Amino acid sequence: MRKRLLIIYVSLVAATIAALAVPVAISEAARQTQSVYIDRQSDTARFASLAEPTLRTGQSVALQAEFDVYHSLYGTDAAVVNRAGDVVASSIVDFRTNEPDINLALSAALAGERLGLDRVVWPWQSHPLVIAEPVGSGGEITGAAITISPTDRLRASTLRGWGILLLIALAGLALAGFAAWPLTGWMLRPVSDLDAAAHAIAEGRLAARVQGDDGPPELRRLGLAFNAMADTIAGLLSKQRRFVFYASHQLRNPLTALRLRVENLADQIAPGASQEHARVLNDVDRLADICDGLLAVAQAESMSARTGGGEVIDAAEIADDRVEAWLPVAQKAGVHIERTGAVSAPSRGEPGALDQILDALI
Repeated sequence: MRKRLLIIYVSLVAATIAALAVPVAISEAARQTQSVYIDRQSDTARFASLAEPTLRTGQSVALQAEFDVYHSLYGTDAAVVNRAGDVVASSIVDFRTNEPDINLALSAALAGERLGLDRVVWPWQSHPLVIAEPVGSGGEITGAAITISPTDRLRASTLRGWGILLLIALAGLALAGFAAWPLTGWMLRPVSDLDAAAHAIAEGRLAARVQGDDGPPELRRLGLAFNAMADTIAGLLSKQRRFVFYASHQLRNPLTALRLRVENLADQIAPGASQEHARVLNDVDRLADICDGLLAVAQAESMSARTGGGEVIDAAEIADDRVEAWLPVAQKAGVHIERTGAVSAPSRGEPGALDQILDALI
Protein backbone atom coordinates (compact mmCIF):
# COMPACT_ATOMS: atom_id res chain seq x y z
CA MET A 1 0.00 0.00 0.00
CA ARG A 2 2.87 2.35 0.77
CA LYS A 3 4.34 1.85 -2.70
CA ARG A 4 1.02 2.58 -4.37
CA LEU A 5 0.57 5.71 -2.28
CA LEU A 6 4.11 6.84 -3.11
CA ILE A 7 3.53 6.30 -6.83
CA ILE A 8 0.32 8.32 -6.73
CA TYR A 9 1.91 11.09 -4.67
CA VAL A 10 5.06 11.36 -6.80
CA SER A 11 2.96 11.25 -9.98
CA LEU A 12 0.83 14.15 -8.78
CA VAL A 13 3.93 16.13 -7.80
CA ALA A 14 5.53 15.39 -11.18
CA ALA A 15 2.37 16.52 -12.99
CA THR A 16 2.32 19.73 -10.93
CA ILE A 17 6.00 20.44 -11.60
CA ALA A 18 5.48 19.77 -15.32
CA ALA A 19 2.45 22.09 -15.37
CA LEU A 20 4.63 24.82 -13.87
CA ALA A 21 7.84 24.07 -15.77
CA VAL A 22 6.41 23.90 -19.30
CA PRO A 23 5.04 27.49 -19.31
CA VAL A 24 8.31 28.69 -17.78
CA ALA A 25 10.28 26.91 -20.53
CA ILE A 26 8.10 28.47 -23.22
CA SER A 27 8.49 31.89 -21.59
CA GLU A 28 12.25 31.42 -21.41
CA ALA A 29 12.47 30.61 -25.14
CA ALA A 30 10.29 33.61 -25.98
CA ARG A 31 12.38 35.88 -23.74
CA GLN A 32 15.63 34.73 -25.35
CA THR A 33 14.16 35.25 -28.84
CA GLN A 34 12.83 38.70 -27.90
CA SER A 35 16.21 39.75 -26.49
CA VAL A 36 18.09 38.76 -29.66
CA TYR A 37 15.41 40.33 -31.86
CA ILE A 38 15.62 43.68 -30.08
CA ASP A 39 19.42 43.65 -30.31
CA ARG A 40 19.41 42.80 -34.04
CA GLN A 41 16.66 45.29 -34.74
CA SER A 42 18.77 48.02 -33.16
CA ASP A 43 21.74 47.02 -35.33
CA THR A 44 19.58 46.94 -38.46
CA ALA A 45 18.20 50.43 -37.69
CA ARG A 46 21.77 51.71 -37.31
CA PHE A 47 22.71 50.22 -40.67
CA ALA A 48 19.64 51.83 -42.20
CA SER A 49 20.78 55.25 -40.96
CA LEU A 50 24.30 54.63 -42.30
CA ALA A 51 22.94 53.43 -45.65
CA GLU A 52 21.02 56.63 -46.47
CA PRO A 53 24.14 58.62 -47.61
CA THR A 54 25.43 55.57 -49.49
CA LEU A 55 22.21 55.22 -51.47
CA ARG A 56 22.23 58.94 -52.19
CA THR A 57 25.88 59.20 -53.31
CA GLY A 58 26.55 55.65 -54.47
CA GLN A 59 29.71 55.45 -52.29
CA SER A 60 29.56 52.06 -50.47
CA VAL A 61 33.16 51.58 -49.34
CA ALA A 62 32.62 52.79 -45.76
CA LEU A 63 29.37 50.85 -45.43
CA GLN A 64 30.98 47.70 -46.80
CA ALA A 65 33.78 48.00 -44.26
CA GLU A 66 31.18 48.39 -41.51
CA PHE A 67 29.44 45.22 -42.64
CA ASP A 68 32.69 43.24 -42.73
CA VAL A 69 33.62 44.28 -39.19
CA TYR A 70 30.12 43.49 -37.96
CA HIS A 71 30.18 40.03 -39.56
CA SER A 72 33.61 39.24 -38.11
CA LEU A 73 32.51 40.24 -34.61
CA TYR A 74 29.02 38.74 -34.41
CA GLY A 75 28.82 36.26 -37.30
CA THR A 76 25.70 38.07 -38.59
CA ASP A 77 25.34 38.98 -42.26
CA ALA A 78 24.07 42.41 -43.30
CA ALA A 79 23.16 44.01 -46.63
CA VAL A 80 21.62 47.14 -48.15
CA VAL A 81 19.50 47.18 -51.32
CA ASN A 82 18.23 50.14 -53.28
CA ARG A 83 14.66 50.91 -54.25
CA ALA A 84 14.83 48.51 -57.16
CA GLY A 85 16.03 45.66 -54.92
CA ASP A 86 19.63 45.66 -56.21
CA VAL A 87 22.36 44.94 -53.67
CA VAL A 88 24.45 48.03 -52.88
CA ALA A 89 26.63 46.61 -50.10
CA SER A 90 26.71 43.22 -48.41
CA SER A 91 28.81 41.11 -46.08
CA ILE A 92 27.83 38.11 -48.26
CA VAL A 93 29.64 37.71 -51.54
CA ASP A 94 26.65 36.22 -53.33
CA PHE A 95 23.69 37.78 -51.53
CA ARG A 96 20.41 36.34 -52.79
CA THR A 97 17.26 38.29 -52.25
CA ASN A 98 14.98 35.57 -53.58
CA GLU A 99 15.08 33.47 -50.38
CA PRO A 100 11.54 33.34 -48.94
CA ASP A 101 12.30 34.94 -45.57
CA ILE A 102 14.66 37.54 -47.07
CA ASN A 103 12.30 38.42 -49.91
CA LEU A 104 9.36 38.84 -47.51
CA ALA A 105 11.31 41.10 -45.16
CA LEU A 106 12.78 43.25 -48.00
CA SER A 107 9.39 43.61 -49.67
CA ALA A 108 7.86 44.90 -46.47
CA ALA A 109 10.78 47.27 -45.80
CA LEU A 110 10.73 48.70 -49.35
CA ALA A 111 7.01 49.28 -48.82
CA GLY A 112 7.84 51.33 -45.72
CA GLU A 113 6.74 48.67 -43.22
CA ARG A 114 8.50 46.74 -40.51
CA LEU A 115 7.73 43.09 -39.82
CA GLY A 116 7.42 42.37 -36.11
CA LEU A 117 8.57 39.26 -34.31
CA ASP A 118 5.96 36.66 -35.23
CA ARG A 119 7.64 33.49 -33.99
CA VAL A 120 9.67 31.96 -31.20
CA VAL A 121 12.99 30.38 -32.12
CA TRP A 122 12.90 26.85 -30.71
CA PRO A 123 16.05 24.78 -30.15
CA TRP A 124 15.10 22.36 -32.94
CA GLN A 125 14.64 25.11 -35.56
CA SER A 126 17.63 26.22 -37.66
CA HIS A 127 16.06 29.08 -39.70
CA PRO A 128 17.96 32.38 -39.37
CA LEU A 129 16.42 35.49 -37.82
CA VAL A 130 15.81 37.99 -40.63
CA ILE A 131 15.15 41.69 -39.83
CA ALA A 132 14.75 44.48 -42.40
CA GLU A 133 14.49 48.26 -41.94
CA PRO A 134 13.40 50.78 -44.58
CA VAL A 135 15.95 53.42 -45.64
CA GLY A 136 14.53 56.80 -46.54
CA SER A 137 14.82 60.52 -46.37
CA GLY A 138 12.05 63.10 -46.22
CA GLY A 139 9.34 60.44 -46.28
CA GLU A 140 10.71 58.78 -49.45
CA ILE A 141 11.86 55.15 -49.31
CA THR A 142 15.18 54.82 -51.10
CA GLY A 143 16.12 51.28 -50.07
CA ALA A 144 16.27 48.80 -47.20
CA ALA A 145 18.82 47.45 -44.73
CA ILE A 146 18.65 43.81 -43.70
CA THR A 147 20.42 41.56 -41.18
CA ILE A 148 20.43 37.75 -41.30
CA SER A 149 21.34 36.33 -37.91
CA PRO A 150 22.13 32.63 -37.38
CA THR A 151 20.30 31.23 -34.35
CA ASP A 152 22.92 28.74 -33.13
CA ARG A 153 23.86 30.79 -30.08
CA LEU A 154 20.24 31.65 -29.37
CA ARG A 155 19.17 28.00 -29.49
CA ALA A 156 22.14 26.94 -27.34
CA SER A 157 21.25 29.60 -24.77
CA THR A 158 17.64 28.41 -24.73
CA LEU A 159 18.79 24.84 -24.23
CA ARG A 160 21.01 25.89 -21.32
CA GLY A 161 18.05 27.66 -19.71
CA TRP A 162 15.91 24.59 -20.21
CA GLY A 163 18.63 22.40 -18.74
CA ILE A 164 18.78 24.53 -15.59
CA LEU A 165 14.99 24.44 -15.38
CA LEU A 166 15.04 20.65 -15.77
CA LEU A 167 17.62 20.29 -12.98
CA ILE A 168 15.47 22.45 -10.70
CA ALA A 169 12.39 20.36 -11.56
CA LEU A 170 14.24 17.08 -10.92
CA ALA A 171 15.61 18.43 -7.63
CA GLY A 172 12.09 19.40 -6.60
CA LEU A 173 10.77 15.98 -7.58
CA ALA A 174 13.56 14.24 -5.66
CA LEU A 175 12.90 16.43 -2.61
CA ALA A 176 9.19 15.60 -2.83
CA GLY A 177 10.05 11.89 -3.08
CA PHE A 178 12.30 12.03 -0.01
CA ALA A 179 9.64 13.95 1.91
CA ALA A 180 6.95 11.50 0.81
CA TRP A 181 8.66 8.49 2.43
CA PRO A 182 8.31 9.60 6.08
CA LEU A 183 4.99 11.29 5.28
CA THR A 184 3.43 8.09 3.93
CA GLY A 185 4.92 6.17 6.86
CA TRP A 186 3.25 8.58 9.28
CA MET A 187 -0.05 8.28 7.41
CA LEU A 188 -0.01 4.48 7.11
CA ARG A 189 1.41 3.62 10.56
CA PRO A 190 -2.08 3.52 12.14
CA VAL A 191 -3.25 1.28 9.29
CA SER A 192 -0.34 -1.12 9.93
CA ASP A 193 -1.09 -1.14 13.66
CA LEU A 194 -4.75 -1.79 12.93
CA ASP A 195 -3.88 -4.66 10.60
CA ALA A 196 -1.53 -6.21 13.17
CA ALA A 197 -4.11 -5.87 15.96
CA ALA A 198 -6.86 -7.39 13.80
CA HIS A 199 -4.70 -10.41 12.94
CA ALA A 200 -3.68 -10.81 16.59
CA ILE A 201 -7.31 -10.87 17.72
CA ALA A 202 -8.14 -13.33 14.93
CA GLU A 203 -5.42 -15.62 16.32
CA GLY A 204 -6.95 -15.46 19.79
CA ARG A 205 -4.78 -12.77 21.38
CA LEU A 206 -7.68 -10.69 22.63
CA ALA A 207 -5.44 -8.31 24.58
CA ALA A 208 -4.02 -6.81 21.35
CA ARG A 209 -4.91 -3.14 20.82
CA VAL A 210 -4.08 -0.26 18.45
CA GLN A 211 -1.78 2.42 19.86
CA GLY A 212 -3.94 5.24 18.42
CA ASP A 213 -1.49 8.06 19.26
CA ASP A 214 0.05 8.63 15.81
CA GLY A 215 -1.09 9.40 12.28
CA PRO A 216 -3.90 11.55 10.86
CA PRO A 217 -6.84 12.37 13.16
CA GLU A 218 -9.26 10.27 11.10
CA LEU A 219 -7.11 7.15 11.44
CA ARG A 220 -6.56 7.81 15.16
CA ARG A 221 -10.32 7.92 15.63
CA LEU A 222 -10.60 4.68 13.67
CA GLY A 223 -8.03 3.08 15.99
CA LEU A 224 -9.94 4.20 19.07
CA ALA A 225 -13.17 2.81 17.61
CA PHE A 226 -11.40 -0.49 16.88
CA ASN A 227 -10.11 -0.65 20.47
CA ALA A 228 -13.62 -0.01 21.78
CA MET A 229 -14.96 -2.79 19.56
CA ALA A 230 -12.19 -5.16 20.71
CA ASP A 231 -12.98 -4.34 24.35
CA THR A 232 -16.64 -5.10 23.72
CA ILE A 233 -15.86 -8.43 22.05
CA ALA A 234 -13.40 -9.38 24.79
CA GLY A 235 -16.01 -8.52 27.42
CA LEU A 236 -18.68 -10.61 25.70
CA LEU A 237 -16.34 -13.58 25.39
CA SER A 238 -15.34 -13.21 29.04
CA LYS A 239 -18.98 -13.22 30.08
CA GLN A 240 -19.58 -16.27 27.91
CA ARG A 241 -16.64 -18.10 29.50
CA ARG A 242 -17.82 -17.19 32.99
CA PHE A 243 -21.32 -18.37 32.16
CA VAL A 244 -20.04 -21.72 30.87
CA PHE A 245 -17.73 -22.07 33.86
CA TYR A 246 -20.39 -21.26 36.42
CA ALA A 247 -23.06 -23.33 34.66
CA SER A 248 -20.80 -26.37 34.44
CA HIS A 249 -19.67 -25.95 38.02
CA GLN A 250 -23.18 -25.51 39.34
CA LEU A 251 -24.47 -28.53 37.40
CA ARG A 252 -21.85 -30.90 38.75
CA ASN A 253 -23.29 -31.12 42.28
CA PRO A 254 -26.93 -31.69 41.18
CA LEU A 255 -25.76 -34.32 38.70
CA THR A 256 -23.70 -36.07 41.38
CA ALA A 257 -26.67 -36.01 43.75
CA LEU A 258 -28.93 -37.27 40.98
CA ARG A 259 -26.60 -40.17 40.24
CA LEU A 260 -26.49 -41.15 43.92
CA ARG A 261 -30.29 -41.13 44.11
CA VAL A 262 -30.60 -43.18 40.94
CA GLU A 263 -28.05 -45.70 42.29
CA ASN A 264 -29.96 -45.93 45.57
CA LEU A 265 -33.06 -46.89 43.60
CA ALA A 266 -31.34 -50.04 42.37
CA ASP A 267 -32.79 -52.20 45.20
CA GLN A 268 -36.29 -50.97 44.48
CA ILE A 269 -36.20 -51.51 40.73
CA ALA A 270 -38.36 -54.29 39.35
CA PRO A 271 -36.43 -57.17 37.79
CA GLY A 272 -37.51 -56.20 34.30
CA ALA A 273 -36.45 -52.53 34.64
CA SER A 274 -32.79 -53.04 35.53
CA GLN A 275 -31.66 -52.40 31.95
CA GLU A 276 -33.56 -49.10 31.83
CA HIS A 277 -32.02 -48.18 35.18
CA ALA A 278 -28.52 -48.75 33.74
CA ARG A 279 -29.28 -46.52 30.76
CA VAL A 280 -30.38 -43.72 33.10
CA LEU A 281 -27.10 -44.04 34.98
CA ASN A 282 -25.18 -43.88 31.68
CA ASP A 283 -27.07 -40.74 30.68
CA VAL A 284 -26.28 -39.09 34.01
CA ASP A 285 -22.61 -40.03 33.59
CA ARG A 286 -22.60 -38.60 30.07
CA LEU A 287 -24.09 -35.33 31.34
CA ALA A 288 -21.42 -35.18 34.02
CA ASP A 289 -18.70 -35.76 31.40
CA ILE A 290 -20.15 -32.96 29.24
CA CYS A 291 -20.07 -30.58 32.22
CA ASP A 292 -16.46 -31.56 32.95
CA GLY A 293 -15.56 -30.93 29.31
CA LEU A 294 -17.26 -27.53 29.28
CA LEU A 295 -15.49 -26.61 32.50
CA ALA A 296 -12.11 -27.63 31.07
CA VAL A 297 -12.71 -25.65 27.86
CA ALA A 298 -13.76 -22.56 29.85
CA GLN A 299 -10.64 -22.79 32.03
CA ALA A 300 -8.40 -23.24 28.97
CA GLU A 301 -9.94 -20.28 27.12
CA SER A 302 -9.62 -18.11 30.21
CA MET A 303 -5.93 -18.94 30.55
CA SER A 304 -5.36 -18.36 26.80
CA ALA A 305 -7.08 -14.97 26.91
CA ARG A 306 -4.94 -13.84 29.87
CA THR A 307 -1.71 -14.85 28.18
CA GLY A 308 -2.56 -13.35 24.77
CA GLY A 309 -2.98 -16.43 22.62
CA GLY A 310 -0.65 -18.86 24.38
CA GLU A 311 2.45 -20.52 23.03
CA VAL A 312 3.32 -22.79 20.13
CA ILE A 313 2.58 -26.38 21.13
CA ASP A 314 2.61 -29.76 19.36
CA ALA A 315 -0.96 -31.10 19.53
CA ALA A 316 0.11 -34.51 18.17
CA GLU A 317 2.74 -34.97 20.91
CA ILE A 318 0.26 -33.99 23.61
CA ALA A 319 -2.32 -36.43 22.19
CA ASP A 320 0.28 -39.22 22.24
CA ASP A 321 1.05 -38.47 25.90
CA ARG A 322 -2.61 -38.54 26.90
CA VAL A 323 -3.23 -41.80 25.01
CA GLU A 324 -0.28 -43.38 26.80
CA ALA A 325 -1.53 -42.09 30.17
CA TRP A 326 -5.06 -43.43 29.63
CA LEU A 327 -4.06 -46.71 28.01
CA PRO A 328 -4.03 -48.80 31.26
CA VAL A 329 -7.48 -47.54 32.21
CA ALA A 330 -8.79 -48.26 28.70
CA GLN A 331 -7.36 -51.80 28.76
CA LYS A 332 -9.05 -52.54 32.09
CA ALA A 333 -12.34 -51.25 30.67
CA GLY A 334 -11.84 -53.33 27.53
CA VAL A 335 -11.69 -50.21 25.31
CA HIS A 336 -9.27 -49.81 22.44
CA ILE A 337 -7.71 -46.32 22.30
CA GLU A 338 -5.25 -44.97 19.75
CA ARG A 339 -4.20 -41.72 18.11
CA THR A 340 -4.20 -41.29 14.32
CA GLY A 341 -3.14 -38.41 12.06
CA ALA A 342 0.05 -36.47 11.35
CA VAL A 343 3.24 -37.13 13.27
CA SER A 344 3.50 -33.46 14.24
CA ALA A 345 0.73 -30.85 14.55
CA PRO A 346 2.12 -27.43 15.61
CA SER A 347 -0.54 -25.06 16.94
CA ARG A 348 -0.93 -22.18 19.36
CA GLY A 349 -2.45 -22.63 22.80
CA GLU A 350 -1.97 -22.47 26.52
CA PRO A 351 0.34 -25.21 27.87
CA GLY A 352 -1.75 -27.72 29.80
CA ALA A 353 -5.08 -26.64 28.32
CA LEU A 354 -5.16 -29.28 25.59
CA ASP A 355 -4.17 -31.92 28.14
CA GLN A 356 -7.20 -31.05 30.27
CA ILE A 357 -9.54 -31.04 27.28
CA LEU A 358 -8.33 -34.44 26.07
CA ASP A 359 -8.60 -35.88 29.58
CA ALA A 360 -12.19 -34.66 29.80
CA LEU A 361 -13.05 -36.07 26.38
CA ILE A 362 -11.38 -39.45 26.96
